Amino acid sequence: MRSNGGIIGGKKTVAIGSASGVWAIRDAQRERGANNWPGGPLTFEFLIIGGGGGGGAANDFLAGGGGGAGGYRCSVVGESSGRGASAESHLQLNPGTYTITIGGGGGTSASGTASSISKSEFTTVTSLGGGQGGYGAENVNNSEVYKGADGGSGGGSGSGVTRASGGAGTTGQGYDGGGSNTSTGAGGGGGAGGAGGNTNNTAGVGLASSITGSSVTRAAGGTGNNTINGDTGAANTGNGGSGNSTATANFNGGSGGSGVVILRYLTANASVFTITGGTSSTSGSYTIRTFNSTGSLVIS
Repeated sequence: MRSNGGIIGGKKTVAIGSASGVWAIRDAQRERGANNWPGGPLTFEFLIIGGGGGGGAANDFLAGGGGGAGGYRCSVVGESSGRGASAESHLQLNPGTYTITIGGGGGTSASGTASSISKSEFTTVTSLGGGQGGYGAENVNNSEVYKGADGGSGGGSGSGVTRASGGAGTTGQGYDGGGSNTSTGAGGGGGAGGAGGNTNNTAGVGLASSITGSSVTRAAGGTGNNTINGDTGAANTGNGGSGNSTATANFNGGSGGSGVVILRYLTANASVFTITGGTSSTSGSYTIRTFNSTGSLVIS
């Protein structure tokens, strides 16, 4: 068989031992587009949720506000990001080491911290932590004391002698927290799927995602005026902690739930790569990597 610059037959196929090492641009583009080109980018879908905000403390028998949910960003086709936003574009990741940061949930009256994917020469993707719930206090005539904090989703305001607004959520991540009704109720924390209410026990709802193959709802706000030493948001959900009730004086709000980063890719498209990091699982044609704690995604 005659060698023809490394090309044999009707289909352009590299012949071992006779290839020039030079590919036509159109051939390289074709193989790169099919994720067959060694070292080319691999397409990832993602769900990134920041840590939830902590619920507000109760003081002077007045209720604390609910913590806001961590910011919610999603690129799964057919799903949504927070605050009614559409799914984002997929990530195209080249070989390298990516830092995956998992945001912590805020303690009582403290905001959560951000979750992110980062690497040098790569635009960091960040979901903000949820805003803290505002304090409940009777003897302070200052609405800023009661106000919930801004965040991925805003914290609900605590109850007090003056009305206060809830914290603001972030476009594409989460909704605002609820305002307080003076001494009659604290606001609920905002969620990825809805705003916190202006009365007790009405928190913003979360959003469901099936990125792992099963539908799971995450990033819900915490309720205001819930229980003594308010309920804690579940780990790796980004849920806000609940505010403390008015039943007793000077008790803490619940802590927010930690965040999570979940990535998935088509298993068949990753055959030329070695990928490590997180907890690996499969669902249908996808491989899923779940990061419940800070770590590294390595593509080689």
